[in-house]
Amino acid sequence: MQTKNSISLIKKQLYGILLLAIFLFAFNTGNFSTVQAQKLAAETPSTVIFSLHTDKATFGITEGVALHMTITNVSDHPIRMPRWITALDGVEGSLFIVTRDGMPVNYTGRIVKRPAPTEQDYITLTAGESVSSDVELSAYYDFSISGKYAVAYDLALWESLTNNNNGQMQKNAGGATSNTLELFVEGRTVRIPHELRILTVNGSTAFNSCSVSQQTELINSRNAASLYASNAVMYFGANKQDAAYSTWFGVYNASRYSTASSHFTAISNAMDNANPMTFDCTCTDPSYYAYVYPTQPYTIYLCGAFWGAPTTGTDSKAGTLIHETSHFNVVAGTVDYVYGQTAAQNLAISNPDNAMMNADNHEYFAENVPPPYNNISGNTGVAGVTLAYTEYGPKSVQADGSGNYTITVSSGWMGTVTPKKIGYQFTPANKSYSNVQTNQTAQNYTASVCASCADKDTVGVFRPSNGALYLRNLNVTGFADVAINYGLAGDYPIVGDWDGNGTDTIGVYRNGVFYLRNSNSVGVADKTVVFGSPGDQPIAGDWDGNGTETIGVYRSSTGTFLLRNSLTSGPADVTFVLGNPGDVGIAGDWNGDGTTSTGVFRPSNGVIFLKNTNTPGFADIALNSGLPGDQPVVGDWDNNGTTTIGVYRNARFYLRNSNTNGFANIQLDLGNVGDVPIGGNWDAKP
Repeated sequence: MQTKNSISLIKKQLYGILLLAIFLFAFNTGNFSTVQAQKLAAETPSTVIFSLHTDKATFGITEGVALHMTITNVSDHPIRMPRWITALDGVEGSLFIVTRDGMPVNYTGRIVKRPAPTEQDYITLTAGESVSSDVELSAYYDFSISGKYAVAYDLALWESLTNNNNGQMQKNAGGATSNTLELFVEGRTVRIPHELRILTVNGSTAFNSCSVSQQTELINSRNAASLYASNAVMYFGANKQDAAYSTWFGVYNASRYSTASSHFTAISNAMDNANPMTFDCTCTDPSYYAYVYPTQPYTIYLCGAFWGAPTTGTDSKAGTLIHETSHFNVVAGTVDYVYGQTAAQNLAISNPDNAMMNADNHEYFAENVPPPYNNISGNTGVAGVTLAYTEYGPKSVQADGSGNYTITVSSGWMGTVTPKKIGYQFTPANKSYSNVQTNQTAQNYTASVCASCADKDTVGVFRPSNGALYLRNLNVTGFADVAINYGLAGDYPIVGDWDGNGTDTIGVYRNGVFYLRNSNSVGVADKTVVFGSPGDQPIAGDWDGNGTETIGVYRSSTGTFLLRNSLTSGPADVTFVLGNPGDVGIAGDWNGDGTTSTGVFRPSNGVIFLKNTNTPGFADIALNSGLPGDQPVVGDWDNNGTTTIGVYRNARFYLRNSNTNGFANIQLDLGNVGDVPIGGNWDAKP
């Protein structure tokens, strides 16, 4: 980074005459030295002129694109301006508009977050005074492609500052002008900033030269920033248009509102998913919080002021991470028009468009938006109770060892909380809420022992890629109660009470052979039965009503069921056709008569056809339950002695308590996309 400073004082009268003559000559002839120039007029009378020139108009591949900039106060009064817009101390943000053949060129230098300015951050130009600096543009902008480039000072910086009422610039500073240079530059390799170093990656976070305590602070700060960003996303998702928005982004405008929403969605995604987000602790400058290079996500350089900031709150560590992440071009591409809360608020009033692209406005919005969450808390009367509820999908929490629980929901949430624990019933059975706007405390339940209280059939999944099985003992979202490996990749899962002890256990079907276990544990098959052919789909049920579950297959290629009344190899005892080629075979006691019968699910349209007898003929029940591509699952979900339907879609179960059309009575998440659903009574309860 090369910067040369010179300040010359000239008497006001002589300078004004000389300057006028120079500019009249330059603009009348259309040439500025050997470089063409074009005047950009400001809307207000110019008091400051940014004069750009170079020593040549063409730069070869090995030559730095060196620019000379002179800033002149042509007014009759002193003008005070921040040093960072002058390049006197180097370039720490995009000061210029650079285009190639009419298209914007990326700024590749660093963008610094600094505190609200103090007196030492300013310079004052008296009437007629000039300051000059040299800037090597190729150190800060992408000149990797040969072409015709145009360069001008970014007057939006000046306008944002002069329209601000917090003292960052004098209100009477007036307008500014800049000429535009036209250059031809041969493409060259984009410079990699010297600050980049070898990184040590730790999961989704990387650290460079950060102490153990700094790493801990950064992890906590990233978590807090993630919550800030998530709050902001939920704010925009609720389409709120209150003072929280107008304070930082100005009067409501649909286009700007959409932009802010998209910015925070991208910031939230980066906070949660950047892998890695790299923190570099080598900067020690106490006047900076942090800086980034906008073309190099997601590396953030933390400086001296950062470590003295609180984790959350105004100008916090978490807010700084929001600020810096917004600078990355792949996130929001923000800039630093102004710094500090007062300046950001004034910018929202005077220039909402620039506020929408100012990083501090994003930070202060995130730090100040009201948290969109409320807590529902109480006691369940017994330890280890699972409380199920739905918000953006099925969720659950578990009460602690004393029965205490807390559920966090969005402001305005409406729904029902249902406590569940095997062997217990609760009074009330559930609690319903509408438009939750405050914390709900003392939401207590009374628990009483109930030996028969349990979900009879519950769900599980089989992972075809590796033969893993995950089983739940309650039909609520949560971790698997049983997780085992049984089978091989590509096997079909099958479930049944093979030994008649009241517990459904696992099995797999592979190339016409059943491998059945009498316990939900790892081990070799307790029974091996050859039946069917490769490509058949396995099913199980009590086909003859004798209280014992046996095997069967559905031959999807012909729509044929083949059922066996014993767990032995041999020919089918019952054979009949139901459904169309391509259907999926299912089995259950649809009418509660104690005998298992069959049905089919049609993946092309989500239609289910159920038969109450194992005979050919039309379906006794036909209903729509699901969408094309869903997978069927069946079970006695409400313990009433009747098997009912369900589907599995994108790792979520949708279960009905009756074989009728309608919405799911139960929703829960388990497994991954691509898993195969199963249902059974894994714990023999009730």
